[in-house]
Amino acid sequence: MTFSKKTQIETSFNLVFMVFAGAIILLFFAIVIYNLQSSNASQQETAVVSILNSVLSGTRLGQQTSALLQDFPEGELLIECAGYSYGTSTTNFGSILAYGPSSTPINPLLIWTHEWQMPFFISNFIYMSSPNIKYIFIHSTSSNSALLKQKISSLLPEQLNTQFLTVSQNPSVPGLHHTRFVFLDTDPESYSIPQNFQNEKTSGIRISADNQLTFYSFDKQQSSLAATDSHVFYDDATLLSAIVTDSQEYYDCMLKKSFTRYSQAASSLSLRVSQLKEQRRECSNLYGAITGSLSENVKAFVELFNTRELTQQEWAGSVNLFNSLISSLKQLNQESLLQKSCPLIY
Repeated sequence: MTFSKKTQIETSFNLVFMVFAGAIILLFFAIVIYNLQSSNASQQETAVVSILNSVLSGTRLGQQTSALLQDFPEGELLIECAGYSYGTSTTNFGSILAYGPSSTPINPLLIWTHEWQMPFFISNFIYMSSPNIKYIFIHSTSSNSALLKQKISSLLPEQLNTQFLTVSQNPSVPGLHHTRFVFLDTDPESYSIPQNFQNEKTSGIRISADNQLTFYSFDKQQSSLAATDSHVFYDDATLLSAIVTDSQEYYDCMLKKSFTRYSQAASSLSLRVSQLKEQRRECSNLYGAITGSLSENVKAFVELFNTRELTQQEWAGSVNLFNSLISSLKQLNQESLLQKSCPLIY
């Protein structure tokens, strides 16, 4: 009981600290943005990138947070896997795991987070977009499409510019900067894109119930969306990542960075389990099973993701690999360890 109470107290303190830290950062942001109005262009660009870096670093401490940042100077934020740029000023993401479109208006800028757990906490994903980017979700009456619609609508922040339509409906107004069609287990090739959406500011993605993704870009010659690349998603956090990221290359690159963080978190968890195994001899068999499972999957991850480019079949196989790991760890942590009154591993 002492262990459990201590954990709860520490967790509560951490949550209060993260909320407080996030509030301080946003207050600082508001003050500096106000002062930016009188700066010259070069100073503005440098200051904006510096502020964003601080905001992103602070935002990743929060849980399920979102903020609509306004009053930035007008301009376009360019985002790629390595980092982002505004005007002539650039910076790297460093250890931040951030997903967003290849370009977005910086005024206003929407930033939100979602916890990434597989099943233990790994990191907060940060997402960037703008109300000037419109996300149109096309769904059907099938059960798979309906389930995806229900899941996704519960994950998106209110400030995001979204519209949910059936396959027989057409949108009327495109996004001011970009429009992204998101097909929920429906066929993009059988959907007629309205003429006022037929330009390079339109992209799309198909999300299948079996965790498959297909990225689409607008084909000027065919006046329709054309498939470019395929990929997969693993859970809610990576599903959101695929929705906001209009580049398969960016999604693939940041996903590999994310799984490198997973490998590091799993290694740290393995060390904790090893310590518990020594401290609680009566639980050693259970902790031994967990250590073995983590080690095998981390090894498989390294071999799978870091050696070469994967085929779509191999990506699909990786979904099964991690689903198996998550199921095994959840059962050991929430059932087996509890039954023997052993300290939980996460």
